[in-house]
Amino acid sequence: MDRRNAIPLMAALIVRIGCAQGPQQPAQSQAVPNELDQTFREAVRSGLPESNLTAASVFVLNHSGVAVPILLGAVERRLIGDAESGVFISRASELIAYAANSDSIDAVSELCDLDSTRFAPLVSRTLDYAINRNREYELAFYAVQAHPSLSNNIGLWLKKQFEFPLSDKRLARAIVKREDAGILPDRNEPLLRLLDTKATESLAKALEEVRATRQQPQRDR
Repeated sequence: MDRRNAIPLMAALIVRIGCAQGPQQPAQSQAVPNELDQTFREAVRSGLPESNLTAASVFVLNHSGVAVPILLGAVERRLIGDAESGVFISRASELIAYAANSDSIDAVSELCDLDSTRFAPLVSRTLDYAINRNREYELAFYAVQAHPSLSNNIGLWLKKQFEFPLSDKRLARAIVKREDAGILPDRNEPLLRLLDTKATESLAKALEEVRATRQQPQRDR
């Protein structure tokens, strides 16, 4: 398969999985059945053939703490000595992004350290996948604090998000949620200072509205 078709194929498969299963948090505390673990490892060893992508996507969604390090290690090994691994690297990288949690961001940061030009787009891919799980800004806060080297890419993603309606309210709700959890405001600054003036003003208004109605049902999700 042409490498150019790898990411569109993965994206199509993942969208289908997401529609079938809905937003989920990875089941990190759940024990991984040995059979599923071995099946996933074998799929990775076999180069993630198309016939295994659906099952691999489900495994990544439910067991990212196991799956992402396996995928990361496999990508790193292929980068060192296999010039014919473009399709595998594209598929494995997309699966890493699909987990859409801190495991993903940590792995993407490592990949960007190896080849920022090639892997930088995974930052926005990971955050985009997190949108359907209502944790994109929670993840962005984590990413910019844990991995400052990703800040430029996160800033570009933020700028794109604020082109869409209700992005300011979604970020405002994430901030209020952090406030309710006792997270100090200065912990928000690494992300908030990536906003441009217009987005900052829009967020300020949204925060006023969300704080004023925080006890009421949230209808603008």
